[in-house]
Amino acid sequence: MDNKEKQSFWEKLRGPGHPEIQGANAARLRPLAGEDYVGPGFIMMIRLAVAAALIVLTTLLTLSDAVVLGILIASAAVSGYDLVLNAVDDIKARCYLRESLLVAAAAVIAFCSDWPLEGALAPLILQLTLLLRDYVQSGMKHSLAAAMDPSVSSGWDGVEIVSGASLTVGPNMSFPADCVVSSGEAYADFSFLTGDPALRSIGPGSFTPAGCKCADGTVTVQAISEPDEAICTKFANAIRAGAEEPTETERKWSRLTKPLVPAALTLCAILLIALPLSGAELLSTTFHRVAAILVVASPASVLLTMPSIYYAGAAAARKKGAAIMGAQPLEKLSDTRAVVFAKSGTLTERTDTVAAIRTDKMDPATFLKVAAHAEAQSRTETAQAIVAAYGGEIDLSLVQNFRELNGSVVVTVDGIPILLGSEKFLRQAGIDIPDGSYAPAAVHMTVSGIYAGRIELSEAVSHDAVETVHALSRCGVERVAMVTGDGRGPSSRIASELAIDEYYAECSPAEQGKKITDMKSRLAPNSTLAFVGSPESPDEAFHAADVGIEIGALALGNGLRPADVFILGETTEPIVPVLDVAKRTKRFVSFSVIGAVCVKLALIVLAAAGIAPLWFTLVVDACVSNGLVVNALSLVSDKKAAEEK
Repeated sequence: MDNKEKQSFWEKLRGPGHPEIQGANAARLRPLAGEDYVGPGFIMMIRLAVAAALIVLTTLLTLSDAVVLGILIASAAVSGYDLVLNAVDDIKARCYLRESLLVAAAAVIAFCSDWPLEGALAPLILQLTLLLRDYVQSGMKHSLAAAMDPSVSSGWDGVEIVSGASLTVGPNMSFPADCVVSSGEAYADFSFLTGDPALRSIGPGSFTPAGCKCADGTVTVQAISEPDEAICTKFANAIRAGAEEPTETERKWSRLTKPLVPAALTLCAILLIALPLSGAELLSTTFHRVAAILVVASPASVLLTMPSIYYAGAAAARKKGAAIMGAQPLEKLSDTRAVVFAKSGTLTERTDTVAAIRTDKMDPATFLKVAAHAEAQSRTETAQAIVAAYGGEIDLSLVQNFRELNGSVVVTVDGIPILLGSEKFLRQAGIDIPDGSYAPAAVHMTVSGIYAGRIELSEAVSHDAVETVHALSRCGVERVAMVTGDGRGPSSRIASELAIDEYYAECSPAEQGKKITDMKSRLAPNSTLAFVGSPESPDEAFHAADVGIEIGALALGNGLRPADVFILGETTEPIVPVLDVAKRTKRFVSFSVIGAVCVKLALIVLAAAGIAPLWFTLVVDACVSNGLVVNALSLVSDKKAAEEK
């Protein structure tokens, strides 16, 4: 038998629930059950049934003490042999906090101190507790799974979906994969991603993520991903993976509860010495109290409530239209004291408007008409703004030789060569641009190689930005700033409209990252700085912040940016609700841990006083820890959140 076979046999012998001492789960006292948990194995159920039957047998039959002892030892061996194996591994790894070790020790003490029934009940109750804990955790995660990764199979049963396939989607059908609309128009429900119940109009070129539903109309789409590679699946997988990473709060409570076992052992030593010497109790009765203390001394049942609470918090944020990529950024959000916004696409609308026309070669109306015809065949937002500002009929018969180069246009309008684009583009084309023609957001035009003027563009403050900026102060945010690469004039206007006193304009990507780092250094310790950007914002800004928040993540199509939070709608509206969710989650974690620790301490006191027997302390401890996990579902309840406010 080789090493691999030996290892496989050992793993089978000790059971599938044993935690690995090393590896990714080393910080956990026990691995967590997920929504894919299928319940206890058949062998485990047989073992527990046999163990329980043996215990019942000793109460129904009149047997000698020796036979009863033998049956109860057999019952404990059947239900808890894997606990003993796990305890041996824990001792080898010098890990003395897990329940397996302490309950196994308590069972041995109970058998040795003439309390064999308690010794047989201890491993059986712990096994049932662990099964119940897995069931509760998996049930909670399964009930929240739809909010994180909804089913996309509606209307596609038996149909093989592959990337590049052409599909027809009609009313009440879901999009089975990330798709782009090829033809047709319809209204789609994006609410499971964005949190906004309003239907969206989709047409040729529209991106439709998997899981959205066609509410009205019929469209032909092309799948751009496999179903299991959809953006909603990527978000859900990232959230699940991140929820398994211990947060700083978990590490803190792990340190604070670590003395619980040594303190319990010290109390046991005092009882073993004081009670028999004082004559208050027999040594065997004292050992019974010691065993009852040991079974609740492990902090595992306390610490394992926290990951489930963070998971519920992430699901609550998803209902608000945001995907928080794990427990750590969720916790950091709860301590947000500063928020830095990028300007374009976050505080301003994504579409530009024509603010002014500067020309001394022709009247402004004619200038705008020529520019509109030149841009008529372009699909850029700038072109759409110019055509919209013109508002007249476009005669495409006047337009020839249209070419678009990196957003700039080379075209002939009514036989006249026109260049339309950025100042840099015109200078590269050899055009002499007069001094004083600089504008941070402008489209310059030449007619027959002669500079004719420029169209200045401006951005309007988004409809929700004012409310968001003002509401941040209610979430404990002390500083709101703006950083942008745009010119000082437009930036000053936007900052003034939003009452943002601190802003930095004309910053390169590297300078934006440095400004954010400088602001972060001025915050109080343990405070978080969040950067709110758009898909066009530089990576340097996201990396510099403690938490990066991406607005309009659906514009990314099938890719992910270096952000920690993705708001899937094109609005800042979810920011404040998500911060509220983060704060509620942190409060819930603190309440749960403090409450569970207080119950443990009370049980230890009752056990030390001889009031609470071993089975009672085990059952109460299990009910409290599992009850806290179930109660974490209230984080997802909008009604509960409204009551707390």
